[in-house]
Amino acid sequence: MIQNFQNDLSSFIKTNFNYKADPTTLGYSNTLGVNRKRVELYIRFKTICNPWKDDTLVIARIAFQEQRKGNGRKLLSFLVNQAQKYNYEKIGIEQTNEKAINFANKYGFKNVSENKHWIINVSDLKNELNSYNDKEVN
Repeated sequence: MIQNFQNDLSSFIKTNFNYKADPTTLGYSNTLGVNRKRVELYIRFKTICNPWKDDTLVIARIAFQEQRKGNGRKLLSFLVNQAQKYNYEKIGIEQTNEKAINFANKYGFKNVSENKHWIINVSDLKNELNSYNDKEVN
């Protein structure tokens, strides 16, 4: 199952950031990583560690070279689709820097541990993304 998710993530990154070679690596404890010039991303897949449960797809690290270009929103849309495909109920973010906190707040994530962990139900995030897209159209 993680190999399929890795393939999906690799396709997403290659398409959105114009990479030709597979940009993803499989790390320790089911962590998928992308460490490239334009994007740095670590996602925990089916991991159980405090405060996360196995129903939570976790963004452990997220950074884009170009910011305010819609990359984060595209990633969240991709993760919502993946969450539905792989039966996740929640998406979490575990970062403590100011940009990650602002990103989490922008999309409706709730703080669950002193600005270190943020979480949202997949259905709520899907609604947030749809609402955000509707605002851009109008």
